[in-house]
Amino acid sequence: MKKSAKPDVGRKLNCRWFLADDVRPEQSGKLTLLGLYADNRVVVDMPKDAPAPTIEKPIGIDALTILCTLTGFSGAHDFQLNLSDSTTPEIGLTNTIHVESDAAEGQINLISKFAPCLIHRFGTKRFRISCSDIGFEETFDFIVQRRDVEDCGPRSAVRVSAKAPAPASAKSGGTKKKAR
Repeated sequence: MKKSAKPDVGRKLNCRWFLADDVRPEQSGKLTLLGLYADNRVVVDMPKDAPAPTIEKPIGIDALTILCTLTGFSGAHDFQLNLSDSTTPEIGLTNTIHVESDAAEGQINLISKFAPCLIHRFGTKRFRISCSDIGFEETFDFIVQRRDVEDCGPRSAVRVSAKAPAPASAKSGGTKKKAR
């Protein structure tokens, strides 16, 4: 079977984005997301007197992983991946990845792990994925912010946390999904 150079006619490429500490592929084909940032906001706890990060003296967090689930895809293509800071794009990281898919469901998972993830400045970060031969481009913005704390613990001067959303309940309008 010959692989098509473009997505199937009538099929639209769609992206779903997830931000987590780590994404691990399983043998079964499923993905395990560890430390999911549900609101796409990474909060870095730092001592009150610690200086803000700079290009010359960034702070590092263990890892930050971006998962892009792309559906409506088939064929072989080169995707360009870019992570940048909206205020200092010159420190952006760029990579090209060759992807082939002939799966009937037309889904691929692109996992981009930054370990360690260096933070040069707090604020909005932008992850961009593009593929020029099929005219596709999507962006995903997330925020890295500082929270001053009295004590970050004995292991490190920096600690990463996230506000977890409240559990869904009947009163809050949450729904339960049936397991498949």
